[in-house]
Amino acid sequence: MSDYLIDVIAFSSTAEVESFLTMVNSQSDYERSIIACFGPYTTANARKLGVNVCIVAKDYSSFEGFAEAMSTTGYAYAEFFTLTSSLH
Repeated sequence: MSDYLIDVIAFSSTAEVESFLTMVNSQSDYERSIIACFGPYTTANARKLGVNVCIVAKDYSSFEGFAEAMSTTGYAYAEFFTLTSSLH
């Protein structure tokens, strides 16, 4: 991530945000990435954890609304992957 190759980081739950934060060294690791959250609950908790959320799905009743919100970034191609923590 420090090479600034990740344009958008999307979270669908607070647990994902918390896990992500255990895997980065500091906010500078992801400060150039756009942060997207599935809905207001995840957004509020991400912000409480110090994450600057830029995109919030208006229609968070389905993944389609989340994908639509992220499409506003202007990136024509998106590659999705899941981060997993070694913590259990």
